[in-house]
Amino acid sequence: MARTIRVAGVPADFRVPRGWPVPTDRWIRTNAFWVPPADWTPTTHLRPAPRGWRFWQPNPLWSQSQAQLYRRARIWLYAGFTLMLLGVGSRILGSVTRDDAFALLSFALLGVALASYIVHAVVWARITRGTLQRFAEIAEESRRRYLTREYQRYLLDAG
Repeated sequence: MARTIRVAGVPADFRVPRGWPVPTDRWIRTNAFWVPPADWTPTTHLRPAPRGWRFWQPNPLWSQSQAQLYRRARIWLYAGFTLMLLGVGSRILGSVTRDDAFALLSFALLGVALASYIVHAVVWARITRGTLQRFAEIAEESRRRYLTREYQRYLLDAG
């Protein structure tokens, strides 16, 4: 099981692979959303993270800071909730009136509500995955620029 490190102000937790040292809060802030290359390790004597390792996991701050991205997914959730209420209402109405048409309508509405919840979960996962991927690309570019600046500073100090 991975150890998860939460740092205040970072909307995702860093998942430390088994056997790796726990990074500092400063390292996590500096490298937020950076995904190391497949065979990268923090020190030479460690094993790389397993293939497909997810280094970053959204935390509660993610939902607060990225809420606007999930509007499209929430529409499916609200639609499912509305359809569920209509389905339950039509089922009750069918019981009161003893009309089988309402029973059929309730099953249809509840089926569409279930489909809506499934679409919500799929859309939510795609948005999260896509956003994490974009953040990882931005973090990679920021890290490259940072390391270039640090190396140039080192050369100036050494020269």
